[in-house]
Amino acid sequence: MIEPDHLPQKSVLQAARNVLVNSFATTQRDFGQNVFASEILALLQNVPGVSAVRLEALHVHGTDVALNQTLEAHVARWQQGAIRPAQRLVINAAGKDGINLEIAL
Repeated sequence: MIEPDHLPQKSVLQAARNVLVNSFATTQRDFGQNVFASEILALLQNVPGVSAVRLEALHVHGTDVALNQTLEAHVARWQQGAIRPAQRLVINAAGKDGINLEIAL
């Protein structure tokens, strides 16, 4: 939700989007670093003009849409007879499903 005295609403939404994109850029995340719903909520709650946040989905692309509390990123590892690469979790801001921010009235 956006505080009524912080208008226009589009600027608050853009600021929220920018915070997420910047915080989850490849230069800001480590390999094997998990993503927590609480981390996203805290980032958004600190955006000027945001009075409340409702996170409706947090999931890895290609998996079922769900509200996971943690998205696990693996470090490089030996698994089932093969080396598995490390994972870095970032937001696909360019994709249509990457970030969906809406105003709740």
